[in-house]
Amino acid sequence: MLEYSGGKVAISVSILLAYFVIMFLTAFVFRGSKMKENTVEEFAVGSRSFSWVLVMFTYVGTFTSSTLYTDWFTWAGWEGQIALYIIAYSGPCYLFMYMMSKKCFVWGKEYKMVVMPDFVKVRYGSEKFTKFFAVVAIILEAPWAIMEFYAMGSLVEAITYGKIPHRIATIIITLFVMSYIFYSGMRSIAWTELIQGLLTSVIVGVFFIALVFKLYGGYGSMFQSLYETYPDNLTLTCGSAYSITYWTSIVAMASLGNLCQLSYFTRLFTAKSPLDIKKSSFIGGLLTLFVCAVQFTMALGSQLVPGIEDAMSKDLTAFALADFTFGPAFLGLMGVVVVAAGMSLVATVMNAHSITISEVFFENGKKQRTEAERVKLIRKTLVIYTVVCLIIALMNLPALHNIALGLFEGLLQFIPLMLFGVFWKRANLKGVATGFILGLLITYAIYIFAGNSFFGYNGCIPGVIVNIICILVFGFASPVEERTEALFKMADDYIDTTVTDKMDKEK
Repeated sequence: MLEYSGGKVAISVSILLAYFVIMFLTAFVFRGSKMKENTVEEFAVGSRSFSWVLVMFTYVGTFTSSTLYTDWFTWAGWEGQIALYIIAYSGPCYLFMYMMSKKCFVWGKEYKMVVMPDFVKVRYGSEKFTKFFAVVAIILEAPWAIMEFYAMGSLVEAITYGKIPHRIATIIITLFVMSYIFYSGMRSIAWTELIQGLLTSVIVGVFFIALVFKLYGGYGSMFQSLYETYPDNLTLTCGSAYSITYWTSIVAMASLGNLCQLSYFTRLFTAKSPLDIKKSSFIGGLLTLFVCAVQFTMALGSQLVPGIEDAMSKDLTAFALADFTFGPAFLGLMGVVVVAAGMSLVATVMNAHSITISEVFFENGKKQRTEAERVKLIRKTLVIYTVVCLIIALMNLPALHNIALGLFEGLLQFIPLMLFGVFWKRANLKGVATGFILGLLITYAIYIFAGNSFFGYNGCIPGVIVNIICILVFGFASPVEERTEALFKMADDYIDTTVTDKMDKEK
């Protein structure tokens, strides 16, 4: 599988080049991708003017990374149902966006929030805690973007049969993504992710279903063959390799934790109304659920294909199957899907992280800058941050993947301070800061010293329980702050004009 020939290279490279031409035209030529004014709000969140469709695809683009098509796809082939926990959490993680939509929109618009630490600062009123929160948030998410840099380069090398070296491909793709973020910020990201999301949804939705029938003769035949050949792969525990408590832990962690990644949460501030956030959350959740279900159900049968073992050992299972069934044209399309997924993730991460670093750490009020000067500072930060991440990616550090997995365990500790901050007036700085720090310490102590197992559960579970207890104890021990009362009243009094305007038109 993935055997080289000049004709195959020409076809796959042509499809990739066509994709990049489309992305270039979308990011640099299309009028909708251009900044309307030179302000931070415009650069960071498109002046809060995006329709639900654009917001939805920025969610979907951030969720569907290239790793879903490489090592995660292969994991489903090797061990079966355990890898399908992504289907279990792909929908629920959008639910919390839906629940938080109104207050995040109202407070975001009033206080010009553009990144998640802005929410923390406004809700809890501490600049020091906001900076600590921002540092932790960046550290937890950055390794995933760095791995995406390298992964995209490696995938281009694979689908061009080794003719384009992965380091060269990594540099080209990374600088291309950085250039359109530098050019127009969130607007270029939103429109390129719309194109990427549509391509991914169509290609995965159509061709992956076709692959099942081409390779296995249909879903029924595939599951029957799996039952006869690899029955353990049809269990959540892969025989006895995993426990149900482990499954429960990772579903809970991912369902809740995905919300509170810097790159993900920022999308709440891009919509033009709370209704648009709700629409994008609901429909985006369904779309992501569909794409993941189609993709990973098909992946279950990978080991049934003769000669696939070598590709699986290199995490190139999906590409080998594409080339084997429909040839280099579909291999090129698969390459487009995976590169698009990687570009979507790194674009949103680079944008959110650069803005966070610039606004939280450099734009501290000591120097009064104009809006244009602040945008210039963000762009400088973007270039420096991207170059640093690119250098690390080119090193291909073998421990980076394990580091990323370990850091991801701490993501769940973000949830209590965010959800209680939105839904409970009594949540205060002492409670959330104490809970957040203790939750992280407990999580990583269990991860390091107990093999990430606490009676079978991941360390993040007892960590988040202690986190919540701290918030409740400090909350009930203190009166509601006047500042918090004012915030909640502001949200309660807000009237969504998009809803009222629609009702007036219907009348």
